Amino acid sequence: PTRIAFENAKGQEYLIMTVLRYPIDRIVAHFLAASSINLNFSEWVQANSLPAPRRGNDGKSKFWLELDNVYTKVLSGCCNKSNPTPNLIAAQNALDTIFDVVVIAEWLDSPATIAWLADQWLCFPHKQGIISTPRPNFSRSRRYRRSKDEARRAAIFSSSSNFTQIYASVFSDLTLRNQLDLSLYHIAAKRHRAAIQSKWWDENKSPLSLPPLPCTLNAPCWDHFSFPGTTPPM
Repeated sequence: PTRIAFENAKGQEYLIMTVLRYPIDRIVAHFLAASSINLNFSEWVQANSLPAPRRGNDGKSKFWLELDNVYTKVLSGCCNKSNPTPNLIAAQNALDTIFDVVVIAEWLDSPATIAWLADQWLCFPHKQGIISTPRPNFSRSRRYRRSKDEARRAAIFSSSSNFTQIYASVFSDLTLRNQLDLSLYHIAAKRHRAAIQSKWWDENKSPLSLPPLPCTLNAPCWDHFSFPGTTPPM
């Protein structure tokens, strides 16, 4: 249904844009943002890896809590478990044919990305990718919660330097389970880089500089996260 909605929007001349975050970071963020965390990360992953139907996944067309290749499943509109390659091909085809703009979340604040979005798509003022006026905020307001769950999340962040070491085996497992999304993420990264590279050089006569991605394909992809106190890989 989501892919069909994207296709219908394309036919109505909307600007269709998607932002892909590094897949394993997305899972960790989902855990940290959960409205109620009564489980540690390993227990939460286990509980949300049970066969559907389960909470967050009805086993048919509705799932908002999915830990395995959610980008590929949503964009492809199919879930061929015996041979997943067609799913990845279909998802890549969706990126190529449905979306006007494909952005990597880790590069969203890059001056080159900002300049590209401003000049070609969204029409807001900037100077070499630097915005002097306040950025528009399109995020939905969310009721602020003060609770024991919030305290747990704060505690997780305060001990974040040990988080990946404590749950190393969980991250390794999630990496294996999300190989399709990792492939799709790097395909999208190539498209993003290609879209902004020549424009940045033509206008600034300087090499394109983008932050390093969390990991390279086929590398241990669970060793660095966007936690306070961690250092991104070079």
